[in-house]
Amino acid sequence: MEDLHVMSYGMCKYLLKEQMPLMSAKQKCEILARLRAFNTSGFKVKLYGNVCAYYNSFLGRDFKAWAQMAPFIIGPYLNEGQMHVLLSFSKVS
Repeated sequence: MEDLHVMSYGMCKYLLKEQMPLMSAKQKCEILARLRAFNTSGFKVKLYGNVCAYYNSFLGRDFKAWAQMAPFIIGPYLNEGQMHVLLSFSKVS
């Protein structure tokens, strides 16, 4: 079980850390607006605050929620390969 946790959320963590620095300030504002507009009623964990600034402080539970929300929130900013990987993580999560 530990290996599955490390593999899936570790990879999600590195994907997020790779993508966020590449985003422009405008894109980050759009991401925050998309996150605020996203219906999180089905999630135990709520991702509040500036996700674009505090993603380095995420815990495993935060990455689980992010992996499930990310295709809808940052999907438009990813290339086809990145989107395929993110969708795969989302299904596992």
